[in-house]
Amino acid sequence: MDKGRAITLEEAAEVAALVNDYHGVTEAQAFAKKVTNKAITDIQQLPDGTAKETLLSLTELLLHRSF
Repeated sequence: MDKGRAITLEEAAEVAALVNDYHGVTEAQAFAKKVTNKAITDIQQLPDGTAKETLLSLTELLLHRSF
């Protein structure tokens, strides 16, 4: 693809098909879950308090948000 222009609808569809064919979304979700679990483990080491609870809530929210 030419980097100097926007992609066409056909090119976008081709990229979407490739992502789907190679399970890109599933792989990305698995990776997000892995790093989120690591973040939660790290956050749990913080002292108890509002900041810790807020970070835990936001971390979970970001993992489970939908588009």
